[in-house]
Amino acid sequence: MHFAASLLREAASMTTQVSGEVVPSDVPGSMAMAHRQPVGVVYGIAPWNAPVILGVRALAMPLACGNTVVLKSSEVCPKTHALIGQTLIEAGSAMAS
Repeated sequence: MHFAASLLREAASMTTQVSGEVVPSDVPGSMAMAHRQPVGVVYGIAPWNAPVILGVRALAMPLACGNTVVLKSSEVCPKTHALIGQTLIEAGSAMAS
């Protein structure tokens, strides 16, 4: 649980690192810029072994970068992965209050 929480903290700290930047151009007299944006929907697959850590790892960084995540849980431990989702929903509700 502590390691999964640290994964979430690390992902949250990365939100300040997502920014645009000027990229060197190989064309003389021109400037290239990179604009970072969410890719949309990210599909994560969480296996049965280490379900909490691997489940959180599959969704923490894509969520922090603004993507929607679809998490396919293992048929062996679906309630564990459902609890991760419920915890994140509750955390978001607490942040909105």
